[in-house]
Amino acid sequence: MNQKLIISALGLSGCLLAAACASTEDKQSRFIDADDPRRGEQVNRICFSRTIDSFKTVSDRQVILEASPRREYLVETSSCFQLDRAQRIGLTGHGGGCLSRGDIMLVSENIFAGRSNTQSPDRCFIQAMYEWNPDAAEEESKEDSEG
Repeated sequence: MNQKLIISALGLSGCLLAAACASTEDKQSRFIDADDPRRGEQVNRICFSRTIDSFKTVSDRQVILEASPRREYLVETSSCFQLDRAQRIGLTGHGGGCLSRGDIMLVSENIFAGRSNTQSPDRCFIQAMYEWNPDAAEEESKEDSEG
């Protein structure tokens, strides 16, 4: 059974709207690598994907999905041309309310995609998922200053 979830910048928090309207700097240079302290353990599945209600684009291959105020995940995709300008993301899993490697994100830079719009969303295959701790960098710098 396939599941679909559409996350849109319209109607979400101001933080999300600001992320969607971020400056046009080259987001490829913002790619988060394995050395980043905020990137946690790799996970095989993100369950309860229906609770994901927010996203922040990082680069043209990475997005942070917020499952709750305290649970976030860094998701890496295959090449995804619209991801760094995403206004709307759809998640398609293969059952059980979970996302896993190989599932698809439908990404559109147009919030009204699919409504008599000639531009179709990108199909981006999920390659890896990691726990995300936005406070880890701050904690690490605090430990360095104390030590």
